[in-house]
Amino acid sequence: MKTVNIHEAKTQLSRLLEEASKGESFVIAKARKPIVKVTPLGAPTGAQVRRLGFMAGQISVPDDFDQMGRDEIERIFAWHMKLLLDTHLLLCAAATPNRLSTEALGLIDNPHHELLFSEASLSGGCD
Repeated sequence: MKTVNIHEAKTQLSRLLEEASKGESFVIAKARKPIVKVTPLGAPTGAQVRRLGFMAGQISVPDDFDQMGRDEIERIFAWHMKLLLDTHLLLCAAATPNRLSTEALGLIDNPHHELLFSEASLSGGCD
């Protein structure tokens, strides 16, 4: 928030009031000590001002909130994703089935997804 001294407030009052009417509050200070705050009429004050964390401890978010309704959303929107798979890792995963997570396997097995493969790399083994 902008702070102006009394002299600046007197000489720039029209401009400051125009800014305040657009929501840009300002403070007028005397000898560098704030004496008044100018805010537009209708601006929230006191209890009306929303503060972050005002409901702390009153609600809880489940650990799986980002997974809730996932199956239903996928069914409704029939997500179509293009998955670019690194051929080297895919070949290693085929040789060692537990290389891929359950989630990764689910993405690959989804019939709505299009699988794209990078060119086979010639790097070493499946380290």
